[in-house]
Amino acid sequence: MVVYNDMRQNGTNTAKRGYFKGGLMANVAWLGLPASSIKTGQDSRVTYTGSWSNSILYSSPTQTSKESTTLNDTVSFTTYGTVAYICMGLWNGGMGQVSVTVDGVSKGTYNCFDTYTTFLGTTASCFLIRVTGLTDQVHTVVLTVAVNGGQTTFVWGGGNHDINTLNSPDVYVGNVIKMTAAGYTLDLVNGSDAAVNLFNTDIADIVTSLSGDGLGVYLVDVCSVFDPNAGLVSVDTVHPNDAGHQVIATAFINRIYTRYRRIPVT
Repeated sequence: MVVYNDMRQNGTNTAKRGYFKGGLMANVAWLGLPASSIKTGQDSRVTYTGSWSNSILYSSPTQTSKESTTLNDTVSFTTYGTVAYICMGLWNGGMGQVSVTVDGVSKGTYNCFDTYTTFLGTTASCFLIRVTGLTDQVHTVVLTVAVNGGQTTFVWGGGNHDINTLNSPDVYVGNVIKMTAAGYTLDLVNGSDAAVNLFNTDIADIVTSLSGDGLGVYLVDVCSVFDPNAGLVSVDTVHPNDAGHQVIATAFINRIYTRYRRIPVT
């Protein structure tokens, strides 16, 4: 499950919800793609020209992202499938831009900056560029830094070829649960039933898009079975209590059972 505190902080703000949607789609796609089809910033199959360096964004021993601030620096790699995925860094207050081509055909120029800070104070995130309508073959993706001095960060790229196999991941995405009236007024005060509905529409859109690409991504509609006024919320008026967690767990189990055509839990 995702988005709960972001819903409480951002409410119905369209721009902030859009930033979060881009980051969530990038993370769900990452989980839904087989590891073999993902090429991270330091993958030997990725080629750089210019002055790219390791970035602190999504840095780990095996998945370091790369960044450049120099106009016309490039990163290139191949993908396989009808959809190409490109995950880029998103920096608060930056000015980075990236132009994308696939097989030499322009697929647009994208801003790599925002004005968004999460409820935890994080000022950097990511977003997913999703290039659809390709033929099911190998494609060459080239990313070009489109502005001088802007922070442009490449996180990972991949394609959707041959993902309907037993070795492909299944990803179950829970939506946002509603709160009591008292819960909406505590601490982060922009939450509302209307905000929950908007966030849940965004989550459903993400699941529809990625599952339509062939990824094993499935929506768990927790909101429809979780009644915050039915004794499922703890005394802090925010978090589910034991009974609430059982409702949530059962919703996930039943969705998994439905996926594999087994008898649901009651």
